[in-house]
Amino acid sequence: MKLTTKNHKLYIFLSIYAFALLLFTTHSSPLFIFNGWNDVNIYFTIGKGLFNGYIPYVDLIDHKGIYIFLIYGIGWLFNQTGFLGIYLLQSVFLAISIIYVYHLAHLFIKRVEICFLVAALSPLPMLTYDNYGGSAEEFILPLLTASLYYFTLYYIKPEKHKAWNVIILGGLFAAIFLMKFNLVMYFGGFILVIIIELVCKKQYRNLGKYILLFSFGVFIIALPYLIYMFLTGSFKAFIDIYLIMNNSYAKETGLNIGLRLFRSLLEGAWEFRQYLIFDAFLLTGLIFVMLKTKLNYVLGYCSSFVLLLTSIYLSQAIIMYALIPLTVFLNMAIIAIGYILEKLLSERKFNNILLSLATFMIFLAIIFIRGSIWYPEFLFQRVPVQHKMAEIIWEYAKDENPTLLEVGKLDSGFYTASGIIPELPFFHTTNIGHDDFPQIRDSQKEAVRKGYFEFVILHTESKDEFPDNNYWNLNNYVKIASLHGAGARDDLWFHLYQRENLQ
Repeated sequence: MKLTTKNHKLYIFLSIYAFALLLFTTHSSPLFIFNGWNDVNIYFTIGKGLFNGYIPYVDLIDHKGIYIFLIYGIGWLFNQTGFLGIYLLQSVFLAISIIYVYHLAHLFIKRVEICFLVAALSPLPMLTYDNYGGSAEEFILPLLTASLYYFTLYYIKPEKHKAWNVIILGGLFAAIFLMKFNLVMYFGGFILVIIIELVCKKQYRNLGKYILLFSFGVFIIALPYLIYMFLTGSFKAFIDIYLIMNNSYAKETGLNIGLRLFRSLLEGAWEFRQYLIFDAFLLTGLIFVMLKTKLNYVLGYCSSFVLLLTSIYLSQAIIMYALIPLTVFLNMAIIAIGYILEKLLSERKFNNILLSLATFMIFLAIIFIRGSIWYPEFLFQRVPVQHKMAEIIWEYAKDENPTLLEVGKLDSGFYTASGIIPELPFFHTTNIGHDDFPQIRDSQKEAVRKGYFEFVILHTESKDEFPDNNYWNLNNYVKIASLHGAGARDDLWFHLYQRENLQ
């Protein structure tokens, strides 16, 4: 579809809709005082470090891809101790996703207003599974949605599929790989069918052209990080942490890759038995694809779903957000609903008032289904423990640049709220067990024992419980505060210690 003044207005309206929707549904929104989810605070801490000369995978370590840290670093530029910038970026990415759904719907539905309503409804599946907002999967989903549109365009309207579309697909592949590499398996089904089709037709020249254009797209997006790795000498660290360490998250690591893939597919299929609505929408979308597209597209669509499902359950799938990438396939179910609605309405037109009312009802439905407005943090704006702790740290700090380490836990947001960048590569624990990767906790214990940090934060599950001094060796520290607070999934007491005898 060519860009016109009318389309520009439509894009603007859908973008405003995305910003308004996330205002009420993500904890990164300014209507929520803080996003206490561990994962997003880890990304924020490393992103902040990236823009302050720290090298990811060397100075600050986590197993996610570099581009999610880059996104959070850009968000840090907008707000150094909060998530306003992340809310803005989430909204931009959601707007991109909604606009691509609109174009995807327009491949099957003629009426613009129906496509518009389909696009407005499309965020519901993602927001159902993204509990706090800001996950890597949330930023990846728009890239998957754009990829689905270009693959569908290739099959549905090949005359409109241009060479630059293939370059974009390569760029999307690289961007996803550098955020969460296992999810690029989604591309496998569609690409494999395209390759087989071109080989069977003996269109080797077109196949070579497709491979070159796709590779060029990959190169364009990957080049900035390749240059960065060369300049910082961090290529080996990237391999060791992002690729090899990530393997420690996979289940049954003693099995060979074939058995692990098969096992993950079975686990994913078995897990779906309890998500009947999800299953119903997947089935609806599949039936629609089978009825409205050709066999080669159906094969690519189904195999890409299987590969994506397998890639998710190949590692430790946390249902709270792991299903988000799979919701890209639910768009076809929503489009199917729009297609049926177009047939039922026949020639009946939507006037602007009716269209606005329908959009507003969808907006309200998503917000209430999401349920974010009922959270106490939204209703009462309670001061979170992260902000209270940050105030105490800066009140007691004897240095202009105090150092801080939270031990024995994922990043709870104290680095975010205080603006401090940790000086220990393993500044948080991971889901990898201590037996498999002891250097994480051991490095924290050594740092505390030697008094490397001015402030140390430990946690316990109750007020009367005290941190194990024999384990952490707090002889160089004195406790100055104990605060109660709820993290993303925990209700804990946090104890702040300050180093004694500062020189």
